[in-house]
Amino acid sequence: MGAREGPRSSERLWERAGRVLAAGRWSPSNGVAAIPAGALPLVIHRARGCRSIDAEGREYVDYMMGWGTALLGFAHPVVRDAITQQLELGFAPTLLSDVEIELAEEFVAMIPGAEQVAFGKNGSDVLGLAVRVARAYTKRQRILFCGYHGVQDWYMAADPECPGIPPALRELVVPFRYNRLDELEALFARYPGEVAAVVMEPTTEQLPAPGYLAGVKACVERHGAVLVFDEVITGLRLAPGGAQEYFGVRAHLACFAKCLANGLPLAALAGPRGLDSLVSSARFGLTFRGEALSLA
Repeated sequence: MGAREGPRSSERLWERAGRVLAAGRWSPSNGVAAIPAGALPLVIHRARGCRSIDAEGREYVDYMMGWGTALLGFAHPVVRDAITQQLELGFAPTLLSDVEIELAEEFVAMIPGAEQVAFGKNGSDVLGLAVRVARAYTKRQRILFCGYHGVQDWYMAADPECPGIPPALRELVVPFRYNRLDELEALFARYPGEVAAVVMEPTTEQLPAPGYLAGVKACVERHGAVLVFDEVITGLRLAPGGAQEYFGVRAHLACFAKCLANGLPLAALAGPRGLDSLVSSARFGLTFRGEALSLA
């Protein structure tokens, strides 16, 4: 195609998208289906700061900020400079790069309880890895969850209307309600010795009741399971160390994504020393794991 073409009319671009995009123009990831026609620009051409500009050059204040990814704003100059510098050094290394080591050191120093980290490209990557690691560590299979945890089969199995999920997987995931410690206790009683992990968002539209998160951790540890905090949304927002720092409760494993690289694809699974051997045995290999522009 050569050099990128300038903006085209939104309507024409919208029609083209409908012909070639397999996920469609309305998808769960962009949320457009839930918004009335005409309320949003159809296609974004560029974005700066907190503003998005459509194909006709109309400017909008963007409250969603890339669905939570652009914490510092679109095209932030510090982020642009880091990308530009890394471009000169290369951005798809065959082996481990110094930029990945440096980021890992900074990350574990910032996250409470973290001693090692595995990087991925999106929240689903590292949440799926956390579940696999928990199952391998406990030698159990059942997962209790609270919140939204991505698009991998282990979680989507809880949605009876999602096609293509083997029935056997649907039996292994059980939801529980937030701030209902009694409900979590009852599930452990119902499935004695079967629960590998409790995967939960540490806070959602609700704040935790006094003692709730500490109670969850105590319950999980009492039953020999693994507590996984999904900090894809809360990470870096509530505090530099995320919800674990803000609420003072440490999970055994914690997953981060969204705003981690201010719009570039980067995710992280943080945990204790020894995580490296579990990740290795879980066969977590991604071609673009060490992609250096996001790490920079």
